[in-house]
Amino acid sequence: MAVMDSLGSGRPIERHQWINKGLVSVSSIALCGSMLTIVVFFILLAFNSRRVNIPLVNITMAIQSLNTVALILTIILLEVKITADVLCSSLRYILYICYLTSIFMACAVTIHLWLVITRRKLTLARRNERWYYIIPLSLAFSLSAGLACIPNSAFGMKNRCTEAVVPSHDYLVIRWCLYYGWFIIASVISFLCMFSVLRSARRLTHMTHMHGHSYQSSTEEYRDAVNARANSKRLRSLVFYTIAYPVISFVCNFPQLLQELLSSTLKRPLVWLTFFSRVMLFSEGFFLALTFFLYPAVIHSIRDLTHEAVRYWVVDQEDLKQWAYAATLEYRWTVEWVDYNMDNLFTRKAIGINGQWPIPAVVGDFGDTLVVHVTNKLEEATSLHFHGLFQNGTNYYDGAVMVTECGVPPGGSFTYRVELKQAGTYWIHSHSKSQTADGMRMPLVIRDPHEHYQYDDEIIMPLQDWFQEPAPVLMKQFNDPDPHIRFRPIIPYAVIGGSCANSKRLNFVAGKTYRIRLANIGSSFDFHFSIDAHPLRVIEVDGVMVREHLTHGVTVSPGQRVSVLVTALDSSESNYLFHSDMYTDLLEMPKYNPLNFTGTIEYSSVAKTRHVRGSTWTCVLDLDLEPLDREPIMEPDTRVTLNAYSGIFSDQSFRHSFNNISYLAPEVPTVLTALTTGDMAMDPEIYGRRSNTHVLKHLDVVEVQINNYDYYSHPFHLHGHVFQIIETGSIREGKIHSKSALDIPVKRDTVVVRGGSYAIVRFRADNPGVWLFHCHIDFHIMLGLQMTFVEAPDKLQQQMKAGLPDMHRENCIAQGIKTTGNAAGRKGLDMGKINAELPTPYPDQFESYYPPSGWELISYIIHGNKDNVESIASPSHSSS
Repeated sequence: MAVMDSLGSGRPIERHQWINKGLVSVSSIALCGSMLTIVVFFILLAFNSRRVNIPLVNITMAIQSLNTVALILTIILLEVKITADVLCSSLRYILYICYLTSIFMACAVTIHLWLVITRRKLTLARRNERWYYIIPLSLAFSLSAGLACIPNSAFGMKNRCTEAVVPSHDYLVIRWCLYYGWFIIASVISFLCMFSVLRSARRLTHMTHMHGHSYQSSTEEYRDAVNARANSKRLRSLVFYTIAYPVISFVCNFPQLLQELLSSTLKRPLVWLTFFSRVMLFSEGFFLALTFFLYPAVIHSIRDLTHEAVRYWVVDQEDLKQWAYAATLEYRWTVEWVDYNMDNLFTRKAIGINGQWPIPAVVGDFGDTLVVHVTNKLEEATSLHFHGLFQNGTNYYDGAVMVTECGVPPGGSFTYRVELKQAGTYWIHSHSKSQTADGMRMPLVIRDPHEHYQYDDEIIMPLQDWFQEPAPVLMKQFNDPDPHIRFRPIIPYAVIGGSCANSKRLNFVAGKTYRIRLANIGSSFDFHFSIDAHPLRVIEVDGVMVREHLTHGVTVSPGQRVSVLVTALDSSESNYLFHSDMYTDLLEMPKYNPLNFTGTIEYSSVAKTRHVRGSTWTCVLDLDLEPLDREPIMEPDTRVTLNAYSGIFSDQSFRHSFNNISYLAPEVPTVLTALTTGDMAMDPEIYGRRSNTHVLKHLDVVEVQINNYDYYSHPFHLHGHVFQIIETGSIREGKIHSKSALDIPVKRDTVVVRGGSYAIVRFRADNPGVWLFHCHIDFHIMLGLQMTFVEAPDKLQQQMKAGLPDMHRENCIAQGIKTTGNAAGRKGLDMGKINAELPTPYPDQFESYYPPSGWELISYIIHGNKDNVESIASPSHSSS
C-alpha cells in the first residue's frame, strides 16, 4: 500500500515523503493507544458490571460493545485495501449498524434520564426500558441498509472500499441524509435532555435553612429519593459521562465530515485535514475511555476504580421509584410509665407510649418522612434512637444522649424528623440510661414497594426479654464487685410478637408464603427461632437484603434483625409449634437457660397441634450469607483494634471496657464539641479520654478488630453504618481457628462476638458525624462497653453550618448542659478534672475467657440437640 493511501491521496507525493511518514506514524500511534485503552476499558467494564444490579449498566455495556466493534471495523476499512466487493459491503453494513445503534442508544440513555429525573415518569421509564434496545437497533438497521445499497457510482470510486480523493455530491447527500443527519439529530436530543437533567439536578440538590432547621425545596421527597443511593457526586458523574459520549463522538467525527465537504467543494484532496480526521477518529475510543476513569481515578485504586465508576455512571430508577408515594408519617408520643401484667404472674411498671405497652410497630414506606413529637413525662431525660438508620446529614437526630443530643428533659419535648431512605427491618428505642431494658422499644418496618423477593403477607415478630425487677435494680446487681451477687441467677420472661410467651398464634393459609420479620428488641438475651416442619429462608439481616439461604432456625441477638420466608404446607390438617428459645451465656442458670417459649402456627382452629421431636438447633453463620448488592471486600485504609475486657476498676465497681477505658459520658455532647472547636475537632484528645474517641478521615475504609476477652458474648452495634464482616475466630489458647468471608461479604450493623473470640469488620467513613460503637446488651452499655467514632468532623462542620435545630440547644440549656467547647466545656485541651476522674482497671481482677462451671451447657445447646438438654451433665471447669 502506498504511503499516502492511508491519508486519502491516490499516489505518494515525493517531495513530502518525510511528512507523509511522520503523519502515518502519528496516526498509527493514535490508533494503537486508542485500541489498547478501549480494549482494557472494555475488559474491566465487562468484569465489573456483574457486581452491580443497575438496569442502565446493561445499556451502557451494549453501547461500549457496539462502539468497540465499530472502531475496529473503521480501522480495517481505512487501513486495509479490500477488493472483494461483497466483503467490503458487508463490513460497511455492520459498521453502520454498530455505530448508529451506539449513538441512538446513547440518546436513549439521555431520554431515560430526562424521563426519570426531570419528568419523573418513573413507571413509564421502567416499563419502556426494552424499547431503548429495540428502537435504536431497528432504526440503525433501516438506515444502514440504505447506506449499504448506495450504488458504486454515487461514491465516485471503483468499489466501495477504495477511498475516493474527492467524494461526489451524490455521495455526500446520501451520507448526510442517512448518516450524519441522524447523528446530529441524536446529538441535539441528547444535549437538550441532559441540559434539562442538569437543571433538575441542581434544583434537587438545592437546600435552604431557616430558624436552625433544614428545609429542602418543593421537590424534597424526590431529592431524598434521588440521593438514597446516587448522591450528588454520582449524579454529576452520570451527567458528565452521558453528555460526554455524544459530544466526543461528534467532535471526533466532525473532521471527517468537514474533510469530505471541503474536498468536494474545492475539488482537491486536503492531506492535513485528512490526517487530522484520521487521528481524531482513531482517538475516539481513547477519549471515551478517559471519561470512564476521570472522576473515580482521583481517590480509588484500579481494583475499586471500575466498580465505583460503573456505580457512578448511572442512576437506578429503582432508587427513585418511591417519590410519587412519599408521605409524612406524623406521631405525637407521650413517654410515661404504664402498668404491664405479665400473664398474671406479676405486674410491674414499663416505659410505654401514650399509655400503651408493648408499644406497637411503626410501619412506613421507603421515601416517607417520619415525624415524631415526643413529650417526656418521666423523671429523667429520654431520647429516641432509630436503630439501623444512617441519619446521613441529620446526625443530631440519632438519639444517643450526651453523644448527639442532651436528651429530652423531664416535662420537655422534642421533634424528630427522620427520612426513611432505607428499606428493611429496624427498631426504635431509648438511648438514655437503661430505659430500653424498662420497655422503651418498638419495631420499625420500612417497606419497599418493589421487593426483590415475592411473598403473600408479612408478620412482624419483635422478640424481647422481660424481667420482674426494674432495670436500676438489675444494674446494681451487675455492677457489684462481689461475683456471688453479680452472677446471682435472675428469672427471665419473654414477650413474643407483642404477646406474653407461649400465647402467640400465627395464622397460616396453606400454600401461601410469609415474610416473618424477626427483631430482637430485648436488653440481654439471645433468641433462637424455628418452626416445626417448616424450613426457613433467610432474605434479610439488619436491613441488608441477602441471597436466599435455607435453614431450620436462626439466632437473633439483642439489636439484630432477620427476615425469613416461610411457605405454608399444602395441608391444613395439623397445626404446628414455632419456637422462640431464649438463652444466654451471661449468667449461670441451668434451670432457666434455655427457656423454650413456643407459639402456634394455626392452619385451622379445629386442627390438632402436631409435635415434632428431635429437631436440631441449627444456626446461620453471618459469613455464609451474601448481600444482593454484591459489594466486594473493601481494602482498609486505617485499622482500629478494640479489646473488650471486664473486671474490677479503681472505683470498686465491676465495669466493662474497650482497651481498658470504661466509657463515661462527656460534659458536652460529642457532636457539639465536634461542631464548636474548629480545627481542633480533628484531635481525639479534644473529646476527652472518657469517651474513648477515634477520629476518622472522610471516605477512609476503616477496619475494626474486636477481641472479646470475656467468656460471654457481646453483640456489637455501630451507629450510622453497616459494616462488612470479614473474619471471625477464636482467641482461646489451644483453640485457634478462624473463618473468612466470601468474596462478597455480608453486611450488618450488629455483629455477635462470642466469648474468647474475635471478629474483623470494615466500613467506609462516608457519613460525617459522631457515631457510637457499643455492646447492645443494655447493662453492658451502662457498665462502659462503648466507644465513639468521630467521622470527618471537618466535613461535619461544613454540612451543619446553619446549626442544629433550636429545640436541640434548648433541651441542653434546660438541663444545665454546656453546648460549646471540649468534652469538659472548656477551651483547647484543658479538661479540668474529667480525665483524672476516669476509673482505671485492676488487671489482676479481669474476667477470664475461660467460663466457670455450667457454661459448657450453653456451648452444647447452641450447637446440639435442644430436646436432650436435661441429660447433659455440666462438667466443672475451673476459672483461670
